[in-house]
Amino acid sequence: MYCNGSMPGNEKNNKLLKEALPERRLEELIANITTYIPHELRTPLVSIMGFTQIITDEMDSLSKEDLIFMVRNIEKSSRRLHRTIEKFINFADLECLSKNIKMRRELEDRNLHAHTKTIKETVMNMAVREGRNEDLLASLDDSELQIPEDYLKLITKELFDNALKFSKKGSKLEVTGEKCPNSYQMEIKDYGTGITEEEIKQIEPFRQFDRKTLSQEGNGLGLPIVRRITQIFGCGFTIISRKGSFTAITIDFPYKKILNQYTTVL
Repeated sequence: MYCNGSMPGNEKNNKLLKEALPERRLEELIANITTYIPHELRTPLVSIMGFTQIITDEMDSLSKEDLIFMVRNIEKSSRRLHRTIEKFINFADLECLSKNIKMRRELEDRNLHAHTKTIKETVMNMAVREGRNEDLLASLDDSELQIPEDYLKLITKELFDNALKFSKKGSKLEVTGEKCPNSYQMEIKDYGTGITEEEIKQIEPFRQFDRKTLSQEGNGLGLPIVRRITQIFGCGFTIISRKGSFTAITIDFPYKKILNQYTTVL
């Protein structure tokens, strides 16, 4: 029992730290947004504008090879810009959905059934596009899942995009799906850079690890998008990774619909 509302120093310090934590996270989020958003929008845009200007000004003197090179770079930068904008939109939509009871009730009226063939088709198309089809090992039990198909595809795209991004060509990319007694378990595993346990705990929107070392593209929204979808649809979300060795991410899809309808997803 503490007199006059006092408390031991350690307990008081812990309380102050807990109160300050949301503010620190907000400050860090703002810092990350200011760092990554301009870069992820400006970099491809500068490339598109630069090559377009060269083609416009020097069309008559450019060889066919030069034109093909520039057009391909414009296309690559356009795709990168499109991916960035799509991720921002997806993240914003999911944040609204997770905090809006009416939107989640309306979502319940939609068809909450997707087939695992969506997973296989998505990873195969992405592997072919990146020249990694020979690295891909996909083995999935057929099953219907309690989630809209567009969200299943989004989960798969974000997880497999990370697997491609953080592993080298020639290393295995394993995508498996297994029927378990109470859920369907999908796992996407790569043998790439990996992350530490501490980094797993720090996964947040607009946060990236080893960005300078890996010269990576991206805005740190992939895993937060996946995590938010799994929260909304009552799925399990597990990351196991070893730095410099592998990363395996497992999603547990419950057979029974578990949609968080009446409480805000934090």
